[in-house]
Amino acid sequence: MSGFPEVPPTRWRELRDLLARQHGRVRRVPLPLGNREDPDEELLFILLTLMTRSQAAIERTLGAILERAGTPPWKGIAKLQRRTLVRLLQPVGLVNRRADQLHALARTVFDEHDGSLTTLAPLPDEGLLRTLELLPGVGRKSARCVAAYSFGRDMLAVDVHVLRVVKRLGLSPMEARWNDVDAHLNVDVPRRLRYGLHVLLVQHGRDICTCVAPACASCVLAKGCPSAGTASESRDTYVVDLRRKARQPAVA
Repeated sequence: MSGFPEVPPTRWRELRDLLARQHGRVRRVPLPLGNREDPDEELLFILLTLMTRSQAAIERTLGAILERAGTPPWKGIAKLQRRTLVRLLQPVGLVNRRADQLHALARTVFDEHDGSLTTLAPLPDEGLLRTLELLPGVGRKSARCVAAYSFGRDMLAVDVHVLRVVKRLGLSPMEARWNDVDAHLNVDVPRRLRYGLHVLLVQHGRDICTCVAPACASCVLAKGCPSAGTASESRDTYVVDLRRKARQPAVA
């Protein structure tokens, strides 16, 4: 893809191995980072993580909604009164936007997919992504997460942490748009490495290569990182873009 550096497959494997040295080996069972095996719960979980930093708040909200709505949750969510859903969403904030989105999403899944995303399992990768992205408020990142974690597909979802780390490492142009990075990585990174590399990049962005004051002295990648010791910005282009999107209908 134009503007992206040529990265041999061995470089991606080395990156995976170095990150695994720092964060541990990635397994599919149990799923990491709080993700769910059930695709209905996973999509709900992923949507609650959007613009939410507190894992505890996400888990508390998810548990409360599932307790009220049942599993799969969409029929129950569609029947919840709006004020009840707003109350359940209080721990994660953005309650009005989230309530409207979840009501629309629940009705769509119930009406078009027999009330559960498990019906999508037979679809090939691109068909699965397209179908998920047609759901209200669901963008490519959320679709890839559901596909990778719940359907076992070899995909690399690009969230804010992945984007930050690959840009700082020089594996993507700093000015590259989110969707372009997603498209590039899901072609350039060998298929068998995509899931594990996604998990490790997210962990690295959360724990080491943070937006503000990254811990470069503790980073296993610092020796070969062009941004080591210099990346201390408090607001990057992608963060500003994320804040702007928060004022628009949610698509993650």
